[in-house]
Amino acid sequence: MKKPNKDHVNLTIDPEKRALFDSLQPIHGKTLSDILDEALDSVIGDVSPDVLLEMSIKETELKLAEMKENLIEARYLAKKRQARKKVETAKEAVMSDLDSRLEDLRNSKYEETKTNLAFMYKKRTIDWKVIMSVFEFSSQADAKEFVTRRLQEDHLIS
Repeated sequence: MKKPNKDHVNLTIDPEKRALFDSLQPIHGKTLSDILDEALDSVIGDVSPDVLLEMSIKETELKLAEMKENLIEARYLAKKRQARKKVETAKEAVMSDLDSRLEDLRNSKYEETKTNLAFMYKKRTIDWKVIMSVFEFSSQADAKEFVTRRLQEDHLIS
């Protein structure tokens, strides 16, 4: 929250009162500015209470306007987070579907070619670049790990 503008004022006060005020500051917890503000409010309230009320209303309206701005910003951020979460959820669903389809494709290709793969593996004639492309892997190491593991699971190689 913004603090209201303050004017700088030079004061001349009794040094004994100032020393006493400063020594009691831990008890009352006020500054000279606080005391002066309270005294001004008291004088204005005695002379013209309606002006003091109008000033209080303006301060309250400013605080309310600031709170409304904060509320709008909080709602905006909440909607932004919610939208981001929806996008992430949708992205995860798409990736999961893509992973599932890719796994189905790889399993299908493997079943079609497992005998030939086993033969080439035993003869050490597998071109892992071709396997990577056919099975749609991003690296030869991933393709080799998949094919080797599946051939071992099916007891086509040892």
